[in-house]
Amino acid sequence: MADVLSQSEIEALLASLSADTGGSSAPLDAGPAMSMGSMPMSMGPSRAGPARPISYEVYDFRRPDKFSKDQLRTLQITHETFARLLASSLSGYLRTMVHIDLISVEQVPYDEYMRFLSSSILNVFSLAPLEGQAILELDFGIVFTVIDRLLGG
Repeated sequence: MADVLSQSEIEALLASLSADTGGSSAPLDAGPAMSMGSMPMSMGPSRAGPARPISYEVYDFRRPDKFSKDQLRTLQITHETFARLLASSLSGYLRTMVHIDLISVEQVPYDEYMRFLSSSILNVFSLAPLEGQAILELDFGIVFTVIDRLLGG
């Protein structure tokens, strides 16, 4: 069951909001930190000490880290499953036999991948239960064939 805030905790939250927006310049009472479950929640930004630097790791996109063989095998299985499901879905949608084969799974730098693209369509879409977005690249030859088949050709 969720924790219920006391009246003093609600007033402290409202005071911190008005202080952050420039409403009052009075210092906030540094009361006890509230918790929701096991994650502590602070009462607002600390005005006493300097801000702590955010830690991050530098990543070089020109020379990406290599995937392990187990990770590449998992990616290959995932893409083979995707190809099989896409082929069956397109067969039903286009009412013709569609066969899709996975040729290879490779890791290449992003700039090399972009130089490889010539005449294709990039589709950005979201995957409903997952966060983030995915990109699907389709060659114009495939797109035009699908459109021709959908229009009765």
